[in-house]
Amino acid sequence: PSATTCPGGYWSINGTYVCPFDYSYGYAVPGANSPKITSHSASPKIFNPYSNVLTSISYSTSMTGKVTITIVNSGNGNVVKKIKENMYEGQGSHMVYWDGKDAFGNYVYPGIYKYRVSVADDTYTNSKEGFVTVTY
Repeated sequence: PSATTCPGGYWSINGTYVCPFDYSYGYAVPGANSPKITSHSASPKIFNPYSNVLTSISYSTSMTGKVTITIVNSGNGNVVKKIKENMYEGQGSHMVYWDGKDAFGNYVYPGIYKYRVSVADDTYTNSKEGFVTVTY
């Protein structure tokens, strides 16, 4: 599914991607009262971890939910590191930092990496993605 065909992006419902604005479910839209990522960004988008620069990932949630932030190698799709996993956070703005290292503490190879910010309740997950570039 493409986020451009669904305003606000698709939601993962038990492994199935659903557009929350698809009213084929009738009047009750699944996940309508579930937490959502309302904004996200990374800064700087291009960074050199060897120069002691971190990239910050900022995001906002619409309500309390379990937040997971994952760094993924955009070339092969492998998870490089989970910065945060299923941690409850309240509604509002939040920020984490990535130092350009993988889960084992090694610097990643130069390239483009995807960050994925997800917030979930017991049934629904809403995710947003962005990109950062690591240079040396």
